[in-house]
Amino acid sequence: MENKHAETNQGILRIRGFADRRLERLFWIRNVKHSLMQSRFALILGLILFMSFSALDHLIVPESLFISLLVRLGVAPVVFSFCLFMTWKHKGKIEVWSFIILVGTQLGHIFLALVCNFPSEYFAFISSIVIVFPLTFATIRYIHAVIYLVFDLILLFIVLIFGLRADPVSIVYVSFIVGAFSLIGLIGGYSREWYVRMNFLQANELDAEKKKSEALLLNILPAQVARELKTRGKALPVNYEGVTVLFADFVGFTQITEGIAAEPVISTLDKYFSYFDYITKKYDLEKIKTIGDAYMLAGGLDTSIPTHAIDCILAAFDFMDFVKRDAEECESPLCFDMRIGVHTGPVIAGVLGSLKFSYDIFGSTVNMASRMEKYSAPNKVNISRSTYEQVKDFFECENRGIVEAKNGETYEMFYVHGIKKDLCLDFDNNFPNAAFVAMYNEVKRKGC
Repeated sequence: MENKHAETNQGILRIRGFADRRLERLFWIRNVKHSLMQSRFALILGLILFMSFSALDHLIVPESLFISLLVRLGVAPVVFSFCLFMTWKHKGKIEVWSFIILVGTQLGHIFLALVCNFPSEYFAFISSIVIVFPLTFATIRYIHAVIYLVFDLILLFIVLIFGLRADPVSIVYVSFIVGAFSLIGLIGGYSREWYVRMNFLQANELDAEKKKSEALLLNILPAQVARELKTRGKALPVNYEGVTVLFADFVGFTQITEGIAAEPVISTLDKYFSYFDYITKKYDLEKIKTIGDAYMLAGGLDTSIPTHAIDCILAAFDFMDFVKRDAEECESPLCFDMRIGVHTGPVIAGVLGSLKFSYDIFGSTVNMASRMEKYSAPNKVNISRSTYEQVKDFFECENRGIVEAKNGETYEMFYVHGIKKDLCLDFDNNFPNAAFVAMYNEVKRKGC
């Protein structure tokens, strides 16, 4: 990033634009868009200035009135109006229309100077105005304006020497006038473009940082909540009638990791949780948080997705499949079994905190899902009756009956063994077949 920034800055100092062509193109597109009205105003101002010189022409060379009026009040408005009109029809070519105006203006001055025999000093003065204009006001790349300046100066002195036959003293005087105007134009034009390019870089960096912060916000919060927080500055708590909550926990994590250095433990957890994040996103679920070695997610917070219970079970089997495969290939002691619990019911969701945003869900549904995980068995998915009712047509479930918890409360629980045989391609790996997908889409269609 620093190298790229340095490279773009170097490009500005060399007056050739940004070294990064993509960045240069983006800059020019934005510059044209932002300075379009300024360019049109500059064209109108240039026309008014060009026309007003007819009065000065008459004062300097009285016999030039007819030719001057013909060129300045007859031809010029037509050319200027055409170019001005084209800035609406072909906005991206504003530089072309500006160049046509500049070249036409200078050719008009040369024509008037030769036909009306303008004094060399007066010709130099009106030409200098045309030199300053593209460097400071027109929407033209600075390097192109400098190239125009070089050719314009060459043409100017050719006309002075061979057309107006100026004497040496006049040429020195003219050189001073033109040189002074050119220097002012070069400094002003370079400063203007440097400022515009620096402003573009800063805006570009701010835009990139804004996108990063928005992406980070989307990683922390559901998209709907993030949008509300962005537009309103706060997110109101929401009651959801049907949300599926999943808890996943590693069996005997504390005992297995006892005495092991922190780095491999954290690295292993990061490996698992990163994959769980991927699976969570795959099934359009929402990661809520991690609590030690436990992973918590929820489905149904996006109310447009009615298949959240099914999605949570599919995600649960993907979790366990990954942990199982990793354990088979693992050569370190950091190998685990996994317990998963799932429950569906109402929750309250909201954003907590001001320094660090935290999105969380609350209610008995969360507690029930946690108990489903606690009373599950290693490498098993344990679900409640309410979740069972939503997934029973898709998965093979085993009724465990009424299970009594330590607090004396009783819960009806079910183990999910996998996708039903007639709905999967491979029962061991739980790959859905076309019939599963058709039923799944039907649930989604009815829910929507």
